[in-house]
Amino acid sequence: AGLRGALAAFAGLVLMPLVVVLCAMGLYLRFQDVTAVRQMLAGMTAVAAGLVLSTGVKLAQSQPRTVRAIAVGVAAFVAIGLLRWPLLPVMAVLEPVALVLEYRAMRKGGA
Repeated sequence: AGLRGALAAFAGLVLMPLVVVLCAMGLYLRFQDVTAVRQMLAGMTAVAAGLVLSTGVKLAQSQPRTVRAIAVGVAAFVAIGLLRWPLLPVMAVLEPVALVLEYRAMRKGGA
């Protein structure tokens, strides 16, 4: 719908979530010293970790189980989960590596 549609989409997809996050941040800054708020956030952290793990398992189940895929998955888990390396640099290295491995396997005709 042209410029107006693009602006409406931008407002709905970016501006409204930004307002919600800024409001949540303001509430947190105001009530960060309240014990109940800290306990709720600790609980939400556990829930978020569980959701990320669940999503990762579901995504992994839909992928082919090749040695290459398992090796890249294990490398990501070790780097991010155990060594606590930052996600962005790890993915910036592992994604091209995985793509090259899959490309080579595809060229050889292997799955």
